[in-house]
Amino acid sequence: MKGHYVIIRGSLGVGKTTISKAISKKIGAKHIAIDRVLDEFKKEWKNGYISEKSFIKANEIAAKQAKTFLDKGQPVIFDGNFYHNITN
Repeated sequence: MKGHYVIIRGSLGVGKTTISKAISKKIGAKHIAIDRVLDEFKKEWKNGYISEKSFIKANEIAAKQAKTFLDKGQPVIFDGNFYHNITN
């Protein structure tokens, strides 16, 4: 049986990581924080914001990490704000 995933997203500082970690612990899920993934590789900045290219790379990394757990039937919880400045 394949696992399932939950995405918890929202503005900075609203408690996404706190809630995600608590739920992960309660249901035995793998917790993947997009902010941590972004911190683990050299993210690019554009006009004071993390670039779209960096978010795409972080999503690719997180999806690859999650697949190993999902294929074993383990749930995965992602958290992050998932936004960047698209006006520039």
